Amino acid sequence: MRKVFIILAAFTLFADISNAVNSESWYPLTSNTPKDVEWTVISQSDTLMEIRLETPGFYYRFEGSEARLRIGLNPAIADSGIPEVPMIGTVVGLPSCSNVSVEVIEEAVEVIDDWYQLYPRPALRVEQLPNGSEVVVEHYYKNETAYQTPSYSPLSAQPPAFPVE
Repeated sequence: MRKVFIILAAFTLFADISNAVNSESWYPLTSNTPKDVEWTVISQSDTLMEIRLETPGFYYRFEGSEARLRIGLNPAIADSGIPEVPMIGTVVGLPSCSNVSVEVIEEAVEVIDDWYQLYPRPALRVEQLPNGSEVVVEHYYKNETAYQTPSYSPLSAQPPAFPVE
């Protein structure tokens, strides 16, 4: 009976440490309760589609003095070393002959003055394990020049990853 208790206690301690290391907190923007991003089609016609995007908040966790952000299960964008910024996207089907323009009708911005610096997008490397299998491992890399950029985000000074025609 003692062996079972010791193994159970060790497993519980390991689970608690693992949860503490990987724990995330919710930062509310429009909802105190964690929930996913909501896309709503407000109106549509043959020539117009109006979509509302609501970001109720985001998850964050600290790695040292830098914060890693996550919005739902959406990936972060940026080259290695640039601040890791979550991205939200959706797919909209359009005929190939369409002329498309996007207009932001209303924008809500919340500036968080006493926030920490964002964690840099890690460099990903494939490493081989002793058994021959391969795993992708994150390696910390910070582009100091990008962090000195005097703008909201170094991404704003870069061309879009997917140019819009």
